[in-house]
Amino acid sequence: RSRARNSPRPSTEETEGNPLFVGELVRLLASEGRLKEAAGGDGALSIPRGVREVIDHRLRHLSDRCKRLLSVASVLGREFRLDALERLSRRRREEVLDLLDEAESARVVVALPGGRSGLRFSHALIRDSLYGDLGASERLGLHRRAVDALEDLYAAEPEPHLAELAYHSLEAAPGGDVDKAVAYARRAGDQAAALLAYEEAARLYRMALDALELITPADEEARYELLLVLGDAQARGGDQVAARQTFLGAAELARSLDEPERLARAALGYGGRWAYLRAGKDQRLIPLLESALEALPARDNPLRATLLARLAGAVREHSDPARRTLRASLTSEAVEIARRLGDQRTLAYALDATYSAISWPRDLDEWRAMAAELLQLAENTGDREKALFAHFHALGVAMVRGDVRAADAELALMNEIAHELRQPSRIWIVLVAEAMRDMFAGDFEHAEEVMRRASEVGFAAQGADATYYYIENLQSWALLRELGRLSELDDSLVSYVEEYPGTFVLRCLLVDVHMQLGRETRAREELERLATSDFADIEFESEWFVGAAVLAEVCERLGDVTRAELLYAALLPYADYNVYASPEVALGSASRPLGILATTMSRWEEAERHFEQALEMNSRMGTRPWVAHTQHDYGRMLIRRGDSGDEVRAAELLRAAASCYEELGMTSWRESVETLRAGLAA
Repeated sequence: RSRARNSPRPSTEETEGNPLFVGELVRLLASEGRLKEAAGGDGALSIPRGVREVIDHRLRHLSDRCKRLLSVASVLGREFRLDALERLSRRRREEVLDLLDEAESARVVVALPGGRSGLRFSHALIRDSLYGDLGASERLGLHRRAVDALEDLYAAEPEPHLAELAYHSLEAAPGGDVDKAVAYARRAGDQAAALLAYEEAARLYRMALDALELITPADEEARYELLLVLGDAQARGGDQVAARQTFLGAAELARSLDEPERLARAALGYGGRWAYLRAGKDQRLIPLLESALEALPARDNPLRATLLARLAGAVREHSDPARRTLRASLTSEAVEIARRLGDQRTLAYALDATYSAISWPRDLDEWRAMAAELLQLAENTGDREKALFAHFHALGVAMVRGDVRAADAELALMNEIAHELRQPSRIWIVLVAEAMRDMFAGDFEHAEEVMRRASEVGFAAQGADATYYYIENLQSWALLRELGRLSELDDSLVSYVEEYPGTFVLRCLLVDVHMQLGRETRAREELERLATSDFADIEFESEWFVGAAVLAEVCERLGDVTRAELLYAALLPYADYNVYASPEVALGSASRPLGILATTMSRWEEAERHFEQALEMNSRMGTRPWVAHTQHDYGRMLIRRGDSGDEVRAAELLRAAASCYEELGMTSWRESVETLRAGLAA
């Protein structure tokens, strides 16, 4: 008794490190393949027989009254407050202290670490054993009393204890107040979500749904609302697969309730947290969005605007070109509705979605204006996610303009917000952008490390998502091409293109892979398919920009003058820009592929002008790989032209390119340059 009140109690570390007790538990658990269960939890476990014998031996020396008190304490969890135990056990404070002194002497309970008030069972399995020995009816009654006791204790400030109240309410729900259980779990889930603890929020919402099953007749409206918040927590926490299933359940429920607005909210939840993601192989998304749109009244409505905006992104790469061309009209209508409503949040979503319809870099000023307005709306509404997207778009504008200093500032802001939000999908896209910048600067080792992290986070966040694999393939191509390891990507890229034939840029990359790996016939065949109708059926956007730049080199190697002329005319208006696909890859000044195309067409003066412009811009941007590539291509052009002084200038350019390739570890590219240099020397 004096030790309980006046003497330091043994620490958790001392007790849990005791080889006479915990060591024996661990040995027994390991022998029965149950080490994972040593962590314990609030629910009762099925405890192995050998472990139970060790626990029973420890408890055997306690008085019956002490064991009874500990059984009651086990209902409160592994940790418990003395005042809560006093109320739950219906014993006087002096008696509770005496009995706990006995338990402490036997090292069955210990003081909480860090000077916190209360006690804890020295091992989770002790608590689980005591809890498991209680009968179901007695356990239910104790949880009901625990709710009353804790409500009394926390009456002044219940919010920090909502999860605890929810747990006991739910355990008592079969014989008590189910509505209270649902309410506490919902409030606790909302609180966890507000604190960005998304996995905990999802767990609590599932608990509320479980309790709701006890209500007869079923409260379908409450179930729908819980499904919606559960799906949102799952999506924010990175469990996209579970989130989609949850939102599908909400959509089916909304249909059964004949509630168009609820169907719209479920459809938008299923569509994910990116306004402009492709549908990919998902056969449900577009029909779900369209059916939700059809069910809504044909009048201005925030949900209607949001559905239109999301549908615009979903139809990207649709097999029907007519559907793809709807993007601009869909996003335009969404923005107009939002502006008429004066709804800033809806307008922010609709503006963000225009990214799927605006053609970059043709509409660069519109892109920049959209980013600026989106940032202002995000600040007005306190929406940090939309602020992240605004900086994402500003990053894209800066990269296309070649202003890498501004781009880095935007990327730093994105990184800050993403880690503040703690959402895997947001962290993933920042990692993708960081890898792009590393590659652009020539730090391939760090880029590969960041890409590995992005892959881990991205797959967890996106799952088997078309957008995830699209970015994986595009960015992997950019890295592996520089390092001469394209054979590692071959199977993955071929598989993706077969599944998604509408992805123009990846089809261009496949042509390049065939060319780089010496499969000239296949490269020519793929180029023929891409150039059907002289590229007339290809939308001119950021992905086309990258694809055209890649095809420039293929045309040169194949000697395809006809296609070179088409690509040259398409790229010429953007000679002053940096070739960029947001945020995966940046390929340097567009004047470089223009120089290559002019070389293919034997238009030497134009080629020289473009290469000089590319050297200046790439040097200014600090992109050493693309400076070296430009020197390489420029030198090759001069050798082909063969005018007076060209050989000397070519030798200078190739020597500089070889040196840079060597420093950056671009071995295969250095070898290619050395072959040209050897030819000059001969």
